[in-house]
Amino acid sequence: MSRLLSELSSLSNLAHFLDVAKELSSDAEASKQAMRCIANAILLVPAGRERLVDLDGDEFCTRVYINEASSPEFIFLASRLLFFMTYTDGPFISRVVRQHRLPTLLAQQIENLGQSDAPFAKDALADILKLHFSAVAKYSKLVGHESGPGLVLGEYWDDVFEPTASPLIKLLHTLPSPSSNPITGNLTYAIHALLNVPVAPFAHLWFPQSPKPSRSSSSGTQSPRPSLDKGGSLVEGSGSGSGSGSPLSRALNLLNRKSSPSRKTPPPPPTGDSAIRALSILQSLLALHLPGNCEPDEAGVRAATKDKGVSLDEVAPPVVALVTRLAMGDEGAKSRITAVVLPTDMDRSSPLEKKDDFLGRCLRLMTSVYYPTLKDAIGEMLFVLCGSDGQALSAAIGYGNAAGYLYNKGIMAPPPASAAGDDVNPITGTREAPAGPSLSEMTDEEKQREAEKLFVLFDRMERMGMAKNPIREAFQSGKFENLPKKDDDSD
Repeated sequence: MSRLLSELSSLSNLAHFLDVAKELSSDAEASKQAMRCIANAILLVPAGRERLVDLDGDEFCTRVYINEASSPEFIFLASRLLFFMTYTDGPFISRVVRQHRLPTLLAQQIENLGQSDAPFAKDALADILKLHFSAVAKYSKLVGHESGPGLVLGEYWDDVFEPTASPLIKLLHTLPSPSSNPITGNLTYAIHALLNVPVAPFAHLWFPQSPKPSRSSSSGTQSPRPSLDKGGSLVEGSGSGSGSGSPLSRALNLLNRKSSPSRKTPPPPPTGDSAIRALSILQSLLALHLPGNCEPDEAGVRAATKDKGVSLDEVAPPVVALVTRLAMGDEGAKSRITAVVLPTDMDRSSPLEKKDDFLGRCLRLMTSVYYPTLKDAIGEMLFVLCGSDGQALSAAIGYGNAAGYLYNKGIMAPPPASAAGDDVNPITGTREAPAGPSLSEMTDEEKQREAEKLFVLFDRMERMGMAKNPIREAFQSGKFENLPKKDDDSD
């Protein structure tokens, strides 16, 4: 089997398949089957990806994008081939981005496929979104490394991908998010791609009420405009260029002229508030999988989520990260999100972490053992909403709820002197009832209730890994003993 796969992915066989695939107009079915053979071969034999690059497979795929007669199935197959080729080293990524103008082609395909119900349109859109994420990371890492280190994956961006910002943000608003399945496949991929789109430079797209920034604004990792030498390597300090006078370059120039604003009305920009949209998706997602005020770590809750085929610790964190990035990048967005998540007039009559609402689910997740990624993402989101201030976070949700996150973050902030109001307990975040009787005036039942409250607080700190429950230790060590009942008739 391995020998057969090696033969299929050999340079000569890939060249033959590619020749057949290029006969798109004369024999479409044979072309599609040849593209499928190439995709399967380079999936199973990674070395075949380099060979396909050597055969200029990227030029063929971009021709498929340019060809207006290409069906969504052809777009799907071309996107899959390009996606595999992004995992190669060498000149490919710089060549396909700069010379073949991949960002412009992706933007047009995202715009078209996002509104299409044609067969294979959803599959094509899914692979284009995966290709976009991989291409942005690979290309921006390449030029970012040359212009300066220090960035990590998810913070890369280069202005060359600017054409894709508007259609990607539009997908956030147009792709369906039903309450029965708030985050579908393509919406997941769109959110992943959006995590790389800077907020401030595109605030007018993320939040249509915001003014459009001047062109001098930075949109992320600005890098020198590299062009390519004949070998496809980066040449710093040159203009953007359009490559040589090859037929593909001329076709790309024609495509750009056809799609220029003076010749064609550009697609309308997104019209919704992306911050509220992303938050709404997250609210629906948590409400579906954590109904009521259930504990996330309960076996039944975890089993129900698994039965739905969902891994909450994989699906939810990117949505939380998007909400967090929007709040970090725009003060107006942060204010609007905070007004929903941490309203100033929230009901504090009962423990916040016990409530059947979005904040209650978030606080219960912050003590979860089975959702470590989501737990950290939720904590970071609330921390950002509180101005990245440990004292403010403790005041908003109570030190008991915030202590675990702050401890893991290395912030050893003491409990706030006061919380969201003079009558709010800074430890629990709940509004205190009028002062009760002193200890000497309490009945045995009242003393027991207070002891239970103390036990719950110690138990919560133990679950957060901050300290062991001293009451539990005392019971286990035998330091507690049952006292005889008081004889009311005795002296």
